[in-house]
Amino acid sequence: MLNLFKKIVPEKADEISAAHDITECKKTEEALLESKIEMEEAQRIGHFGSFDWDARTDAITWSTGYYRIYGFDPKMKPPGYEDHIKVYSTESAARLDAAVKHSMETGEPYALDLEQVRADGTKKWITALGEVKRDENNKIIGLRGTA
Repeated sequence: MLNLFKKIVPEKADEISAAHDITECKKTEEALLESKIEMEEAQRIGHFGSFDWDARTDAITWSTGYYRIYGFDPKMKPPGYEDHIKVYSTESAARLDAAVKHSMETGEPYALDLEQVRADGTKKWITALGEVKRDENNKIIGLRGTA
């Protein structure tokens, strides 16, 4: 239909193409937003969250669910690795640290049950799962996972 209109009114072809492109972009944005909302709802219902860490830049992103699980404010930047592992018991923090280092060296995923200790003294157990991310040359560049 768009091509037919361009043939009938060629002087408006650029405007028509631009309007069509904008409409397609808006549809894509709406679909992405809907997908994000669905993912966040699934994480809320399932009591899990996700993270993505780029070791090259030390940039980390957390899902809303991940913030909820760890008791951090989602309006704040995710804490760095050292601050993040402070939410675990000493033994759990040591096991997570060893698992992360092992994954980054070998590429093997990890799955751990860890004891979280919140600032108010509340304790709970969390299952943490992680796997490496690789670049186009198959080099390990970070981790992603869930809790």
